[in-house]
Amino acid sequence: MSRLNEFQEMHHFLSSQKNVFLNFGAVENAAAPALEQVYLYNIIRELQKWPRFNDFRFYLVTANAPHDFLFDNSCVVFYLSNEDHQIPENILKAKLVCSPYCPTSGAAANCLPIPLGYNGSVESLPYKPVDERPFYIFFSGNLHRRRLWFFFHARFYLLLNSVKSFFSNSGVIDKIQFTRKFTGGLSPTEYAQVLMDSKIACVPEGYKSDISFRFFEAAKSGNVIITKTLYDFWFFKDFPGIQLSSWRKLHRTLRWLDTNPSKLKEISQRMLNYYETKCAEPAVAQKVIEVLMFGKK
Repeated sequence: MSRLNEFQEMHHFLSSQKNVFLNFGAVENAAAPALEQVYLYNIIRELQKWPRFNDFRFYLVTANAPHDFLFDNSCVVFYLSNEDHQIPENILKAKLVCSPYCPTSGAAANCLPIPLGYNGSVESLPYKPVDERPFYIFFSGNLHRRRLWFFFHARFYLLLNSVKSFFSNSGVIDKIQFTRKFTGGLSPTEYAQVLMDSKIACVPEGYKSDISFRFFEAAKSGNVIITKTLYDFWFFKDFPGIQLSSWRKLHRTLRWLDTNPSKLKEISQRMLNYYETKCAEPAVAQKVIEVLMFGKK
């Protein structure tokens, strides 16, 4: 079965469930990204193992498409694509609203942040030990105004490292490239392979929000993630990567990791455990169940 057929089968399964409702269609062609659909499908399949699954109605709602759903205390809404971190009042009438883009402050009591997860078009590859990966640092993504400081300091690092490599023949290979639009660089297949071949993944700011597929794809691949200070969401607790208050610290951080290979390997292993316990679909489904049963702690 082709990947496109798999995506369409997942959508058909979800839309055929008597208590699952969607306001978006299936992936229409092989070039279209699957985005959250595979991740959400797996979360719903995990939730179906819960004996009380049929006591609720589950809605997968994207902010990018209209809907006429009415919500009440028997509804659980997965609200997507609201990168402005705003949730409409009618959505908040549900018993629980799960969103990767919950408000970063003053969120309603029934709003639960959840991981965005991976782009379903990015293939999962077997884990490669970090000391066997040829690339030191990897970033491929859109250059926009919120990434300008990252762009300048990444370029500064590349310049200094090229000079160092010229004189010392260090053999460090970096792969940093900027594009002009989302998904405008590597293909999903190439992206997955380079990610698994890289020791470190830089995760700069998104166009509107700091939540991105890149973060969770890198964590799932066991990359050492370098990012800016994370939101105060439950799934970011115990994050084992590196949070920078400013991209000015990028070069110094990379130099420190380069001289501490055992630390880099340790963080890579911890990142895999972090993903499985906080971000993978079973962990997210369990969190949703806990909040439905006991409320937010």
